[in-house]
Formats: sequence, C-alpha cells, structure tokens
Amino acid sequence: MKGKGARHQAILEILREHRVSNQEQLVDLLATKGYKTTQATLSRDINQLHIVKRLIEGQYVYVSNSFSSSFVDTSVTGLSSGDISLEFSGNIAVVKTIPGYAGAIASMIDKMNNSDILGTIAGDDTILLILREGADRNDIQRMIKK
Repeated sequence: MKGKGARHQAILEILREHRVSNQEQLVDLLATKGYKTTQATLSRDINQLHIVKRLIEGQYVYVSNSFSSSFVDTSVTGLSSGDISLEFSGNIAVVKTIPGYAGAIASMIDKMNNSDILGTIAGDDTILLILREGADRNDIQRMIKK
C-alpha cells in the first residue's frame, strides 16, 4: 500500500496536470495512479495540502496555494494593467481586480516578500494590503503594476 506522503504528491501532480472541479473527479484520477481512497480521506488531504477552489476561466477548480506555475499563476500573468486598480488610505492599500483573481494575485504579492507589506487579505475581486508605517506608496504602486 502506498503511503500518505506519496498520495499527497500524486494529488499535487494531478492538480498540476488537470483542471479538477470536484472530489469525485479527483478520487477517480487518483485511482488511475493506483491510489484507492475514500472521499473522507481525500477531504483531509485537501485540507492538509492547503488546496482551495479558485474560479479560473469561468470554472471553479482545485489549486494548491504552493504552486509557483499553476493554472492560476499563468492566467494571472495575462492580466492587463487596466484590469487592476490601487487606492491608498493611511497604511492600507486596496487592490481591485477582475472577479476570481484576487486570491492568486495576493499570493503572488506575498511571494514577493516586500518588507513594506505586512500582509494581504483577499476576497474574490479585492485585496487588502496592510502596509508598514512609512511605506513608500510609489514603490508599492510600481510593484503592483509589475
């Protein structure tokens, strides 16, 4: 029998290769790789791997927040500068984007490790940036524009 770690790797590999929209589909794909699992076990795996559902091209699919070149990241890089707006209020910045992209963009911002950004909170089309006191707004604006 294959172990939990190997099953987790198989799940992540499946999510890199396929757009999976429900647990039943994921159970079936795991079975093709030799992993017979229950939906309850799969639910725990999804939670442990920090897998979430994101709206991508009109369909909710499972993605791992740890993917650096996932479906989410490749679709986000296709955004034009007109798709994102940025406004400041004190040490808070609000980023508006098209629906379904905020989580992926917030993840990309977090990965930049900008010392002026203390953290991000993302909804469906809005990201809240908490800025360090005295953060340079122009630097933040340039980073978001990238």
